[in-house]
Amino acid sequence: MYKQQRTQLSFYDTIYDRTVPKDNFLRKLNNVINWNQFEKYFQDLYPSQVGNPAYNPLMKFKAIVLQFLYNISDRHLEEQLNDRISFRYFIGVDPTDTVPDHTVYCRFRDLLGSERIAELFNEIVTQARSKGIVKDRLCIVDATHVQAKVNTYKMNTDKSDDDSPSQVDPDASYGYKSKNKPFFGYKVGIGFDKDSNIVTQVTATTGSKHDSSHFIDVADPNARAVTADKGYDTPENFEHLRTQNQYPAIIVKHRKWKKYGHIIARYKNKKEYQRYYRLKKFRSYIEKMFAISKQWYGLGRARYWGLHKMKIQALFTMMAINLKRIVTLDTCLQT
Repeated sequence: MYKQQRTQLSFYDTIYDRTVPKDNFLRKLNNVINWNQFEKYFQDLYPSQVGNPAYNPLMKFKAIVLQFLYNISDRHLEEQLNDRISFRYFIGVDPTDTVPDHTVYCRFRDLLGSERIAELFNEIVTQARSKGIVKDRLCIVDATHVQAKVNTYKMNTDKSDDDSPSQVDPDASYGYKSKNKPFFGYKVGIGFDKDSNIVTQVTATTGSKHDSSHFIDVADPNARAVTADKGYDTPENFEHLRTQNQYPAIIVKHRKWKKYGHIIARYKNKKEYQRYYRLKKFRSYIEKMFAISKQWYGLGRARYWGLHKMKIQALFTMMAINLKRIVTLDTCLQT
């Protein structure tokens, strides 16, 4: 059981009309997304009729969306909701209403879990598709590293051991950004719509996992073609795309035509290889996405401990990036 979100206009709506400008980002975001569609994902969260009503889950979900949009902590989120009129407008509370303290958001994220959050993420992508924003012509697949929330100087750095050397975050492990650049943490893989710059698929793995292992999880089945760098060049990934009737545009490991025997094992013929090899130029789009996610949204370092919570962070981060992009593109469509 939870408190119902207010649905009728109140005296305070006139305050919001006067204090939150029409061109305010959060006002646009409130209007461009149909937030009522998210209610169905929360229906089984509070089945009990016993006890005091909980805060409305849609309100708490939108509050966490704000947290990742502005890259702030739980405590800072509580402070901002008590201070910023646009934040209170966005989550749908009156200026005089009480808002949850910071501990509520941690518990609510755990209650949602990564699988349900993935459904919420997919709902946003679905709405973007319904608006014609996501084109599904080409999906770009790649992964980036995320440093674990641990002090590596205090760790036992025996990298030969398959088990994580961190007692704080046992799910994290060593991986490599490049041949000579190790890191300790996780990898986040995404499928990225080239035309809209919208992330349509997200996954997270421990740092030791090879990039190609998550290809099937992030190669968007709606896309007509899928491209990725040569790290994803495996027979299994090519076969997966063919079984999905998708054009394979993965860059092969051997580029010289004297190695044509290797290439034809991936592509039907030389003409097909040349056709889809042209798509490699679009891979740079996804590098910019990862740079933005780390510089402005905090994805360079894990917020929490454990792979499950790393998935939650990755989903909310990409959700926030998508929402900002949807507002931008929707504004362009309206002008």
